[in-house]
Amino acid sequence: MKALFITLFLVCFSLFLHGQSNLTFMGAPVGLPNANSNMALVMDNRYQGIKGSPRLFDKWYPAEIVLNGGQKHQNIPFKLDVFEKQELITKNQTGDSLFIKEEMVSYFSIYNEDTKITHTFKRFKEKNTDTKPIFFDVLHEGKYALLAKRYKNFSPADFKGGYSVQKFYDEYTNATDLFVKMPEIEDLVKIKPNKKSILKVLSGKDKELSAFIDKEKLDFKKEQDLAKLFAYYNQLLN
Repeated sequence: MKALFITLFLVCFSLFLHGQSNLTFMGAPVGLPNANSNMALVMDNRYQGIKGSPRLFDKWYPAEIVLNGGQKHQNIPFKLDVFEKQELITKNQTGDSLFIKEEMVSYFSIYNEDTKITHTFKRFKEKNTDTKPIFFDVLHEGKYALLAKRYKNFSPADFKGGYSVQKFYDEYTNATDLFVKMPEIEDLVKIKPNKKSILKVLSGKDKELSAFIDKEKLDFKKEQDLAKLFAYYNQLLN
């Protein structure tokens, strides 16, 4: 009797599976295999995670933070989030991240221990009509100041569908826009890192600047070389 019951159960269960090959779960087909189908549940494990981060630098670097009242805090472990909005981050002795209220900060300097370059960030309004200023990396400070707006772009993974580009990871990438703070204009002037764009804003000294560019063999793709050019232009104005 027991053997008959087990046999009947297996027959019924087999018939159930045969009749339920189009089962759905949460509105999606489950795809149970049966005798008349080669269907199989396949897991897509091609996704490789996230490359990069929303921080300007992935590492903790020492920073000097100057508050609006003039108080200085030195050698603070620091990161700057530049994706979508700027967030100033430090950490305590236990390694917990702490957010610094940006409205309390006048300016700050980050020392990149790998490149040996100090990045000083000060507040500017990109347009005079902006509700509040944001922090720009000051490449050269003077009558004509050269500023860099640092931010990150985000591109999602794209490997599903017939028109995908077979990119198996999400990615944060660095981006920079260059601006000039000019004494006679309230809005910042956006420039491109090429000779034509820069000489348009550094007007009146084309001959001297062209000679300086050739003599120093300046590379417009290098921010330090652009800073040299702005420093020289400000010297010519004195």
